[in-house]
Amino acid sequence: MPTLDREWLKRKIAEDGEEGEIGAGFELFAAPADRAAPGGVLERQFAVLCEKWPGAIITQQRDGSHHLLVPDVEPLKPEQFDRRTTAIAIVIPLGYPQAAPGSFFVRDDFHLSHGGYIPNTLSSKELSHAPLGRGWSRLLMKPDAWAPNSDDLVTAVNLARVWLGASQDRENSRTIFGETE
Repeated sequence: MPTLDREWLKRKIAEDGEEGEIGAGFELFAAPADRAAPGGVLERQFAVLCEKWPGAIITQQRDGSHHLLVPDVEPLKPEQFDRRTTAIAIVIPLGYPQAAPGSFFVRDDFHLSHGGYIPNTLSSKELSHAPLGRGWSRLLMKPDAWAPNSDDLVTAVNLARVWLGASQDRENSRTIFGETE
């Protein structure tokens, strides 16, 4: 389960009183200690994801989308890369889960085992807009078969893992993601 910065929260409550604004569009309401506030779909899915990848963090952006950072993700075929794990970042769009995650990123310094670049990626230098800042390469993929009632954040991370493993084999990736020529 994600951790809450309790000291920050205490300071914020002290500043704002029992009810106050945390940030643009968000308000904090005190709840009895014995009753947990209900979480949304994203929060519940993030808690499940943290069971598999405990170091994951999620941040809300000004536009209402979220950035999910999952460290130490092992690609489907780790032997193809210069290290066994990498961080994966995913942009969770407004309208999630009906709107599928559409942007997946790995660190610019994550390469193939022979030192080459991963096919079908754009480095942060090539991107006109780098939503995660410099140092991240975008995987050029789109989950065509997203099922919002059953797919979740773990599915999104696994899609990126599969895509990394399939990036060496375009025919395989077409089969996985339903692409046709």
